[in-house]
Amino acid sequence: MISELDGNIAVREYLRYRLGLSGSLVKKLKKAERGIMLNGERVTVRAVLKAGDELELCIEDEPDGESSVIPEKGDCEIIYEDGSIIAFKKPSGMPTHPSRGHLRDTLANAAAYVFRERGVPFVFRAATRLDNDVSGIVLCAANKLCAQRLSDSIAARKIKKTYLALCDGAPLKAGDCGTVRGYVRREEGSIITREMNYEGDGALAVTEYRVIAENGKKTLMEVSPITGRTHQIRLAMQSLGCSICGDGFYGSEETAKRCMLHAFRLELEHPATGEFITLTAPLYPDMEALIKENFGDIQYGR
Repeated sequence: MISELDGNIAVREYLRYRLGLSGSLVKKLKKAERGIMLNGERVTVRAVLKAGDELELCIEDEPDGESSVIPEKGDCEIIYEDGSIIAFKKPSGMPTHPSRGHLRDTLANAAAYVFRERGVPFVFRAATRLDNDVSGIVLCAANKLCAQRLSDSIAARKIKKTYLALCDGAPLKAGDCGTVRGYVRREEGSIITREMNYEGDGALAVTEYRVIAENGKKTLMEVSPITGRTHQIRLAMQSLGCSICGDGFYGSEETAKRCMLHAFRLELEHPATGEFITLTAPLYPDMEALIKENFGDIQYGR
């Protein structure tokens, strides 16, 4: 329903400047048979809105490059969905997207399988991503409009991501908090590993942390990346002298069976309603057991 404030402006201006749609999405709506409907009739973007008008946009998914994911049954727990966003809980050892060598064993494949079984059209549009060996929340958009809005929120750093990291070593004390600020660049001779430097060579990486507990040998951290660089949290923990347990890139694989880094919480403005929401993904049993072994029944992730 068009408000008094939005009356007497063209549909084009409403879509671009009130709803914040991209030019490419507006073009797709213009081409779609029922892309832009005003009071039940198809209109062009030149139509002028009046207070009380009902404007409908066809933002349903349609075949594109992302929808070619092969449905394959896998570990795919949905922790939240509402028609606009879907939050999955991804296990360690599962890539987020298909790639060479991983065409059927990713979260995208498992998600496509779930929705195929429901008989619901589905396109995997991940707004957040996790490395293969990192577990936790992956947030997806259910349609193109929400995908764009989530992308804008991430670019504006309006989505807060919080991870739990169980680390080797205890250079800090419980309650300590701070910010690691440096520059991430590709390590010479490697296409995977990165290195941190503090002289401005590379992409700026800013990571906030809080020490939940330490026992002289291990540290349990709550970590929030402000930027989104490859391996940013791993490098930040390494720079503090407490590499993540099981991190084969920057720590020791001997201290855990996998990288003990878990995307625990997301705080964001809902892309459709504007409501502030918090999503959480409980730890997997292996990480929970290792934390309990070191710290007992400690409270974390508040």
